[in-house]
Amino acid sequence: MTPAQLSEALVNAWHTITQRAVGRFAEHGITPNRVRVINLISEGPLRMGALADRLGVTGRTATLIVDDLVAEGLVERLPDPVDRRAMRVVLAPRGRGMLLHIERLQREISEEVFSVLHPRERVLLSGLLERCTDHGATACRSTDSLETDGLCSPR
Repeated sequence: MTPAQLSEALVNAWHTITQRAVGRFAEHGITPNRVRVINLISEGPLRMGALADRLGVTGRTATLIVDDLVAEGLVERLPDPVDRRAMRVVLAPRGRGMLLHIERLQREISEEVFSVLHPRERVLLSGLLERCTDHGATACRSTDSLETDGLCSPR
C-alpha cells in the first residue's frame, strides 16, 4: 500500500466515523456544531473572544451561539474575575448533563466502529497513528514553508 492509498484509507475511515456520529447525534437532536461548542466550553471557562477564536468565527457569531445556549440553559455567562468588562462562558448543570450524553454517544460510536479490531490491533493502530501524528507535528514545526502554505495547523 502506498502512502497515498493509506491516506485515502484514513480519510475514508474518518468519513465513516463522522457520518455515523452526525447521524447518531441527529437522532438525539444534537448538531455537530453543538458538540464542538459544548466540548470546548467543558475544557474550562472561556472568554467570549477566546471561544470565537477557537471556533474560527467572529465575536458576533460567538455571541449568537452563546445566546442560544444560554436560552436553553446549557451555558452561563459569568463575569471574568480578572477583567470585570469581560464575560466567561461556563457549562451550566444542564450543559454538563449534555456533555455526559455526548461523551456516551461518542463512546458507543467508537465501540461500533472499532469493534471489528482485536484489542491488540487497536493498540497497534493507536501507536501507529500517534507515531505519524508526532512525525507530522515535528515536520510542521521544522518547516516554515509548510506552515505558511497552510498545510500544517498552528499549535
